[in-house]
Amino acid sequence: MMYWNERFRTAGVIALLVALAAAAPASGATFIDMEIPELVAASDAVIEGRVVDVQSFWDEKGAVIVSEATVQVDDKIVGKSEDWIRVRTVGGEVGGYTIQAPGFPTLDLDERVVLFVQRPGDGEEAFRITGHPLGKYRVVEDGGEQIARPSVDDGAVLVSPRGGPATAPRALSLDRLKEDVRDAASLLGLNR
Repeated sequence: MMYWNERFRTAGVIALLVALAAAAPASGATFIDMEIPELVAASDAVIEGRVVDVQSFWDEKGAVIVSEATVQVDDKIVGKSEDWIRVRTVGGEVGGYTIQAPGFPTLDLDERVVLFVQRPGDGEEAFRITGHPLGKYRVVEDGGEQIARPSVDDGAVLVSPRGGPATAPRALSLDRLKEDVRDAASLLGLNR
């Protein structure tokens, strides 16, 4: 019986996302909202760092342009990572061809970021950003304070897990974001 309930719930969520995507502006993608504890639970690591290199190329099938950023890790907030990680995102420019993926996160050279990341799967070499735009915060100086700004404002449409509209995450001080991430990991009993 549980199987049928799961199937109908999954079908309902898919139908809802299709309907929301049809109603959403053509310039953005639709994502299910995730709070910091959910992002932490779904991530292998949360890091703060600086983008030191970005390379774009066609994927292995030659179907889409992807970009890989090398991120110098300055702080391993939660989890384990190397001192340098590669992170793959959708979009980029190769040989005069450009693919833009509105709503999906991009990583720019010299950008300071906090990233919630998932380790590469079999056959993959680069980390993925958990929750797409929800898993990336830009770190900027504002009046002498370091602020972590979510990248959700880049054309993403958020919906709650129950299907209603979701409120975009707000900017936080960098220290507050790190504290929230560590608190969530502690509450979840994660010892990565």
